[in-house]
Amino acid sequence: MDLRDLVATAEDDTRPAWLDADRLAVDRLGAPLARRIQWDAHHDEDWRVRGTLAGDDRSVLLRFEPAEEPGTERLQVRVPCPEDPQCTGDAWDTITSRLDLLLALDTGVVDDPWCDLHSDS
Repeated sequence: MDLRDLVATAEDDTRPAWLDADRLAVDRLGAPLARRIQWDAHHDEDWRVRGTLAGDDRSVLLRFEPAEEPGTERLQVRVPCPEDPQCTGDAWDTITSRLDLLLALDTGVVDDPWCDLHSDS
């Protein structure tokens, strides 16, 4: 196969999903903070990847959700369920900056959280 055909037909099905998660974290949170996130080596069936950002006093669970359309990927933080304080499901809120993450750490909510157990989508 000549080089042109090789490049044109190559598919990157071995690229770990956490690489995309790390790239988005660098973009949204900055490189120094993103480097501290420990991403899981494996993704779920929807190609979402979880990661943990830990400090000396506590840690926070993050999730990368890949784009269905270009530019729509999301970086999310786990927050308390907005529907039921006793819920044991995963509730998430999208973060687009370090300020959003600080807001989540301080208040438990950023903008519009949803729970995987209570939400339709």
